[in-house]
Amino acid sequence: MKSNQAGYIPGLREYRMIFCKADYVESGEALGNPDCGWYRIYPFVFKEVSGAVFPALDFRLLARSLEENSGERLALVQFHIGFFRDRELSVVILRHMEQILACFRTSGKQIILRVAYDLEGKGLLHEPESEDLIHRHMEQLGLLIRTYASDILTLQGIFVGNWGEMHGSRYLSEPAVARLVLSLYRASGGSCFLAVRTPAQWRNAIVRLAGEPGLEGRLTLFNDGLFGSDTDLGTYGMCGGRKADEAGRRGKNQEVEWQYRTMVGRPVGGEAVAAPAPVGYMRAAAELAKIHACYLNSAYDKKQLDFWRWETVDAPGCWQGISGYDYIGRHLGPRFVIRDAKRVGRKLMVVIENQGFSGVCRETECFLVTEQEDGGQREFRLEANVCTWHSGRTIRLSVPLPSESERPIWLSLTLRGREDGRVIRFANRGADGLVRLGQLRSG
Repeated sequence: MKSNQAGYIPGLREYRMIFCKADYVESGEALGNPDCGWYRIYPFVFKEVSGAVFPALDFRLLARSLEENSGERLALVQFHIGFFRDRELSVVILRHMEQILACFRTSGKQIILRVAYDLEGKGLLHEPESEDLIHRHMEQLGLLIRTYASDILTLQGIFVGNWGEMHGSRYLSEPAVARLVLSLYRASGGSCFLAVRTPAQWRNAIVRLAGEPGLEGRLTLFNDGLFGSDTDLGTYGMCGGRKADEAGRRGKNQEVEWQYRTMVGRPVGGEAVAAPAPVGYMRAAAELAKIHACYLNSAYDKKQLDFWRWETVDAPGCWQGISGYDYIGRHLGPRFVIRDAKRVGRKLMVVIENQGFSGVCRETECFLVTEQEDGGQREFRLEANVCTWHSGRTIRLSVPLPSESERPIWLSLTLRGREDGRVIRFANRGADGLVRLGQLRSG
């Protein structure tokens, strides 16, 4: 006798356990997940006097500062190397850089690393006169980057431009950008994401370096002009429609739509800049979701950030009454919410929504955890491609049910990074490392 019941396996008796689902209530709390959130800048200026680093760094003071800001999982570490615009980096300086990164590793913070020659908005003045020296500096830093790759979310920029932001430099022609991107990518061994400043620069590099294995999947964007003008302070062009300007930049609407299609699964972020009329949190949130934003500067621009802090969310549910600043911060990165689950034959069909601005940017595994009343716990890795759980998407996850049991069994889900094992929390009330799906009981 055949059955059309999903999950029916001939030769096995009917599955009689009853599934009693948990109460799936969305939480508005901060999740503290890896690879996303607010960051602040930690600048380090390197000079060498008589074989010693100047000014001397008080590592105890740095550790104390990191501890005081322990609520932020990210930190933008700026290495300013303008002093070495005419020479190689010394062994002393490289060792000092390694000590700094080790301090951030000990603190548990993930690093957004930017190396720059300029910190005054005068890139032409502080950059090397030879492009060859820039390539050499990248090569020298390669081992350090590879050593701390698991702590680095992304490398911002290619060392050149005002404040390292890839504008105001003699090295920003299309061929030069492609050469420097390739040099940094190879120096880092492809171990980290590498971010350029504009979509036009991204497209140029990908076209010119089409034969470089793995580069396209590692190249992303950062935008330090978010909301600052109609072009995000030169990130986009002034042209309408699909027409591009001489630098390959299209209008903002076209470029934002392009980012929505292209930047999936990559860490994107930057700084919000106040225009003459600051942008409200609702409009900002819609745009940040379009570009898949997962990180933002928590200190700049104060005028724009304070505008969000003064706003109050007026909406039903878990967000009622919180500030626009908190609303934006808690949507940076992925925000997975269990909406429903029901038994279909010998499987559980779980409905998950991603309410965050982005998805995950590293390989992530999903596990079913079963727990009996006596405390016995087992874990099963599910065939789930979490990297496809994109922002705004509804996911339907098929979960095989465990064998019949005389005792009730609690079912839960957990998400962990494949390489580092870091947990990604669900945004359901009461969820911590695990989110409860419900209980199986004998029928």
